[in-house]
Amino acid sequence: MQKKNNMNKKNPKQSQLIIDRKKWYRGKGCDESQLYKSSGKMCCLGFACKQLGGLKTCHINGINTPQAVADRLDAKSRAALLDTPLSFLFTPYVHDVVDVVNSNECNNLMNINDNMECLDVDRESLIKKIFKQNHIKVKFIN
Repeated sequence: MQKKNNMNKKNPKQSQLIIDRKKWYRGKGCDESQLYKSSGKMCCLGFACKQLGGLKTCHINGINTPQAVADRLDAKSRAALLDTPLSFLFTPYVHDVVDVVNSNECNNLMNINDNMECLDVDRESLIKKIFKQNHIKVKFIN
């Protein structure tokens, strides 16, 4: 049985996420997209993981999805990640142990970020909307 874990319902204080367009990897399709690329570019979720999830570059470098990051964390670090404003990116499920998968919102953010046909102005608007629904204000700079 799936249960949505959303820290923002417990703590509705709004967080802020800043995405630097010069370092933002977007619009190139999902095959090459990563949270953090060796070039120093990040998708929108890479910025979020570093700024709001308490993750370091070494945790997200070369990784494609937040779920893949969570899968590599020990239980204590995973629990800490689920107690951040980014908890909405995960849908916990239980089998032998508590685990997580990417939430629908997370998948939507990845699809928007990577869409090769979306104009940046529309991409930014859609990304802002999803984060705003989860009490995170997004600011694009440069």
